Amino acid sequence: MLGTKDAEDNYGDTLMLVNGLPLPNAFIQLSHAIERGGTHLFLLKEEVDAYGNPFGGGFALYLWTADQASQGDRECLTDYYGTDRLSPEEIEALDNDADDPGRIPYISDFSKIVWLGQNIGNDDPFCFDFRESPEEPSIICYESWYWRRVAPSFESFIGLYKPSRFVSASAEERYGHRPELALTRRAVAISEEALARIRVGRELDEAEQQYWLQVRMMASTEDLNGYVQRLTELSQEELALAFKTMREAVLNNDELTPMQRDHKAERLAKLGLQAVSTLAKPVRFQPDAAKSAWSELAQGMGETGPLAEAWRVWGAKIGALFGF
Repeated sequence: MLGTKDAEDNYGDTLMLVNGLPLPNAFIQLSHAIERGGTHLFLLKEEVDAYGNPFGGGFALYLWTADQASQGDRECLTDYYGTDRLSPEEIEALDNDADDPGRIPYISDFSKIVWLGQNIGNDDPFCFDFRESPEEPSIICYESWYWRRVAPSFESFIGLYKPSRFVSASAEERYGHRPELALTRRAVAISEEALARIRVGRELDEAEQQYWLQVRMMASTEDLNGYVQRLTELSQEELALAFKTMREAVLNNDELTPMQRDHKAERLAKLGLQAVSTLAKPVRFQPDAAKSAWSELAQGMGETGPLAEAWRVWGAKIGALFGF
């Protein structure tokens, strides 16, 4: 499938066509949020679909971006989830099984089906179904052995889910004390902000934007607190103190605007993650991410004042870990 960008909608977002079909605006907005660092992971709030049918199989969703959806493999859908792999008798038997909640007939033509994400448990597809409406596709998924419709629109579908740092509640319980193994709280906040925008159906006003700015900054602060605690557990007390001191210097600096404080808190948290990853899980260390965060954090620290002094003393200790 090839994606093409068209005119802009009334919220300023660029429309994207996939196989000539327009992706829903709400999906585009959430895609932009993911590209800005939002989480791909979404967990089902309750084990029901938008129609009230039992829906335990789709408990965890990995949502694609619009660009990923534009590159979705229609041949894969045809080969693995279409009628080509089944005999006519098997298709008839499956289509006549009325006990499957939300079941729809097996699909032979995927020209109006667009892949939007995957079930984290088994990689089975979630898709837009444009066959009944080219303007507002319903959402279908493959569950175990049949196709089912789970929501009449993307808005009602994504409303069934909440953004997450972990693939399951049990994973959070098991690995929650190891932030290097999870997505960040800021990633969740970014996706939550996009969902808030989708719910109101307009651009956020100034008060709402300030609220979400505070939410993002608090999320970065909580992420950083987790990295400080983890560094302490790893017997890196001086490095933990360096991050803690820089965190306080950034958050308490009145010369920075709220946006600048948020920006620096985000970059400091990214460095914290890379520090923990370097020491606890080297395979997750990303040198380019660390260098980028370091360079952006260093900008605007000033030459005098508490922030500049904290950066001169404690920033050097953080940089030494990465060889900066």
